[in-house]
Amino acid sequence: MSIFFDAFKESTAKYLYYSVPMFSFSVILESIFPEVFPRQLSGGHTHLFTDESIKKMNSIIGVESLAEWRFGTDIMDLYRSIITMLNKNKASNKVINIMKSEFANTIDKLQTAIDERHFCSEIHCLSVKL
Repeated sequence: MSIFFDAFKESTAKYLYYSVPMFSFSVILESIFPEVFPRQLSGGHTHLFTDESIKKMNSIIGVESLAEWRFGTDIMDLYRSIITMLNKNKASNKVINIMKSEFANTIDKLQTAIDERHFCSEIHCLSVKL
């Protein structure tokens, strides 16, 4: 990634937009449900970020955050993991359908709570060169 940092520093670009995966509730879920395909810790993500590592990266690049949008799909990951395991454990269709219909009504509120605590799976950031 240092090639990217160096290229940005040398460029005439003033703004940098990035989106990176975060260490989040989804990572914990992936540890609890090892038989469910991982989204955060799959081969596509070579590392995850924390608030501290985002600050360090901004310092290395020489940028300051102008705006951040934090949101994730952590609760959908929880939902997917539960449904997968219910199916794997041969739960009745009645139980699966109740889970689907009742849980669906709480997904947005639960995810919002996780997003507000900055424990969500993504950050999108608009930053400016110092």
